[in-house]
Amino acid sequence: MRRILTSLALLAVGLAASPAAAGDVGGDTYEHSGPDSIERIAVIIELADSGSTGDGLALSQAIDLDQHGIEVTGVIDRLGLVAADVTPAGLAALERSGLVESVRAARRFRVMLDSSTATVEATSLHAAGRTGAGKVVVIIDSGVDVDHPGLIGSIVGEACFLEGAAGADEVCPDGSIRQIGPGAAEPCISLPESCTHGTHVAGVVSGDDEILSGVAPDAGILALRVFAIEAGEPLIPELGVLEALDYVYEMRDVHDIASVNLSLGADPLDCIDAAWEDVIARLTDAGIAVVAASGNDGFTTSISFPACLDDVVSVGATGDDGTVAGFTSSSTLLDLLAPGKAIDSTVLTAFDPSGFAEFNGTSFASPHVAAAFALVHGSQPEFTVDRMRDLMRATGEMVTRTTANPFDHDPRFPELRLAAVVDFEPFIDADFGFWVAASDWARHTGVSTGIGGGKFSPDNQLTRAEAVTFLWRFMGEPAASPNGFSDVPAGAWFTAAVDWAAETGVTMGLSPGIFGPGQLVSRAQVAAFMWRTAGTPPPVGSAGFVDVVGGSFYEDAVAWMAENGITTGTTPTTFSPDAVVTRAQMVTFEHRLADADNAWFGSVDPPVLALF
Repeated sequence: MRRILTSLALLAVGLAASPAAAGDVGGDTYEHSGPDSIERIAVIIELADSGSTGDGLALSQAIDLDQHGIEVTGVIDRLGLVAADVTPAGLAALERSGLVESVRAARRFRVMLDSSTATVEATSLHAAGRTGAGKVVVIIDSGVDVDHPGLIGSIVGEACFLEGAAGADEVCPDGSIRQIGPGAAEPCISLPESCTHGTHVAGVVSGDDEILSGVAPDAGILALRVFAIEAGEPLIPELGVLEALDYVYEMRDVHDIASVNLSLGADPLDCIDAAWEDVIARLTDAGIAVVAASGNDGFTTSISFPACLDDVVSVGATGDDGTVAGFTSSSTLLDLLAPGKAIDSTVLTAFDPSGFAEFNGTSFASPHVAAAFALVHGSQPEFTVDRMRDLMRATGEMVTRTTANPFDHDPRFPELRLAAVVDFEPFIDADFGFWVAASDWARHTGVSTGIGGGKFSPDNQLTRAEAVTFLWRFMGEPAASPNGFSDVPAGAWFTAAVDWAAETGVTMGLSPGIFGPGQLVSRAQVAAFMWRTAGTPPPVGSAGFVDVVGGSFYEDAVAWMAENGITTGTTPTTFSPDAVVTRAQMVTFEHRLADADNAWFGSVDPPVLALF
């Protein structure tokens, strides 16, 4: 009994010393409760014979609970645990009973996603009233405990789709393989660790009570179960997931759906599937983002299916130290990172009696981003899914993943930061066009400040001074020695940019001592500027454009641009080297270069603004 004596003694001292205060016992936060809270403390009692049943009854038979000031608030017989509010007299009675192994202060669970929601800047948005109200996030998973205290009021609909799982031991709650309506998303309980998955994801998205706050706490959840049990193992039939996605499309006019979360995945194989691509494209075109976890295999050159599909927003995980979590699968297809390590959220009580637990995995990073779409929808209602994704990438905090090869450029990925996305004010003339995502990126990063009045003026033709200034800003505005061009005056708005371009060899001028700052810049000249900025990488082959002259100063530059996706030409067969570059074309070239991890060569390090 030494264990119980020590625990009871510490609790009694705490009560006597400061009976009206809340504080910490053994590192666990507690609060007094009840009408006479000045003399009470909430405790968890571990009974000595925890293997038997009826333990709560045994305690009440051994002790006159009312007489000794013990108010039982919960009993888990299977685990031999009793929750109670007790007085000092009650503590003494427990000690004398001989039934108690230990007593500890009950844990007060604190904002379970506090650190991860703060990391992605959701917490500050909540304070400003941006909570996802009116928007719906679809969770296609193992089902959701709709009665969980942290999720009460969040569920707007339920369904279960298990086409392809006929004959499984456990299917939809009503015994069918397709169920729609209340109760349809009720999770299984026979495999607690797997069955609780969807409930944990739901808490990340929309947990909302005094102890938990999700990323979008006022967003609704459409819970779709695609999870069966067969031979004691979880079964997620592919047809069931596709049917669930199709159902989301059917519900697009019933609910204001911002996104779908898929914290599930499979081997990517060649990552080509017409059926998946079709249903996801329909959702994307309808303004519904499909978000998926990248996988937990720790790969560095591939991500899971369906995260690898073009229209899917793929998400990897970071740890609480701000680095890419080791289990995260990543590749050039990975769009975003979000917290996914040590994420505490709602779970089934069959898994953890407290109703909360900590999990690791890209499964729990993905819903941070799915919920983010609900917040962004509210502030950027006219944005397409692609534009929202691109802006999330542009405004993210870049995180480097160190590779084993010291000669590689270590890949970098943007971790979600929400404040700059929801507060973003685009150029007022950035409504549509191939260049819109690039102009958003340029405005956020400062690569372009516009022409004044909040305008970008995409069709304005660009001068040579403007072109090198765009590139100089992209490279971080490095300082350089005076350029030596007689037509570049000291102190002009473009002088520092020309200094850098001359010192690094990005430009040699039009002739010795002449830069020509006011002359319009051609596509050939911009190609050469950009190629030199990246370290003059040797192209693998020719560009394939019929109007690119062999042996010209821009031939290798255009070939490099084409093989890295920086240009697609003015037609499939022409580059138009003599055409004047517009502002829209310039920022598009730079934006593509910012996302081209293989475009950089030699000693030139990609700039901070690179998106890889």
